[in-house]
Amino acid sequence: RSSDLSPYLISNAADLDWFRDHVNQCSRTACARLEADIDMSSVCHAANENEGVEELSWVPISDKSKVAENRWYGTFDGNNKTISNLYINTTAKYSGLFGYIHNLEASERGTVKNIKFENVSVTSTDDHLGVLAGFAWNIDISGITVNSGKVNGTGYCGGIVGYIEGSSLSGCINKIN
Repeated sequence: RSSDLSPYLISNAADLDWFRDHVNQCSRTACARLEADIDMSSVCHAANENEGVEELSWVPISDKSKVAENRWYGTFDGNNKTISNLYINTTAKYSGLFGYIHNLEASERGTVKNIKFENVSVTSTDDHLGVLAGFAWNIDISGITVNSGKVNGTGYCGGIVGYIEGSSLSGCINKIN
């Protein structure tokens, strides 16, 4: 592992799970870079009663319920890698790979870039959800591609981001409803 100023290198779902926990313990500026395609099915998946598998929903990086005072605004470089099988089924607001990414200081903007998503399922009985993030403020987002899957919620739902303000969004492609 490296310091928060140089990227944590993420090579599998367990690494991404660790990074999420690190950020959610109030590491506001942690940076990461994907080093390989990531299949999330080992850390989040639907229930399968026939096989005795219980549902395991992804808890977002920068989960607002855990980081109310210290929202994340670091750098996350997807390095043109693919995250597949992201599964979220929740009653919570602000859901996605990231939940609530935000910085009050526009001069210290975070960056999320160059991530591809395949076979995603993001569902909430509340609002503010997207595959990448439920809420983004003062974040530069670029090069995000969502190729397949679904997003279902009550409002502020997006294939990439549910609600975005004061942020830039460029070079992104959403192919899902």
